[in-house]
Amino acid sequence: IIIAITISKPVEIRIFKTEIDNALYKKQITEKTNHTKEANANYGDRRSNLDDEIKAYTKKLNEYDSDYKQKKKEALVERTTRGGRGIETDKLDAEAETFKTEKAAYISENASRIQNLRNQLEQLNNDTQQEISNGDAVASKLDGLSQRIQLAHEVAGWPTIIFITLLFMVIELTPIIFKLMVKKSNYDIMLDEY
Repeated sequence: IIIAITISKPVEIRIFKTEIDNALYKKQITEKTNHTKEANANYGDRRSNLDDEIKAYTKKLNEYDSDYKQKKKEALVERTTRGGRGIETDKLDAEAETFKTEKAAYISENASRIQNLRNQLEQLNNDTQQEISNGDAVASKLDGLSQRIQLAHEVAGWPTIIFITLLFMVIELTPIIFKLMVKKSNYDIMLDEY
């Protein structure tokens, strides 16, 4: 019985190889997807915080740029309507230059912090990719014998598995049953002759 059960499992795996391979591939894909989602969730909050800080910095720079362009545009309009440079035009040009210098000062004040944030974001992305590739390695290891036996039971169903096991039991137990059914064996004949 033990031999029959032991032999039937590899045969089941071989009979249902294609179905097991398909189910195993789907399970590996699911495992990779789950691991990727988990890795992104683990690092997502920190990434969004860093992104928000960088976006706030970029937004402030864009505000300086738009204010500078607006003042330059007003100065140009003033120059064309008044027929040249004047006090108002010089004032608008000075305000535009103020925005430009404030932007430069803002950049110099925050340059190291923003570079640090970008480095942290890059490291976080590298860590996330490393975690995802670790998940790919874990998912590809789902190819063991016990996994295949479990999938064989899921794919084939219990009636088929029991039938295959019983078939091998019959094959293994047939000589014993035959021996029990025979009244006289070779040994009995030799014993009688002796």
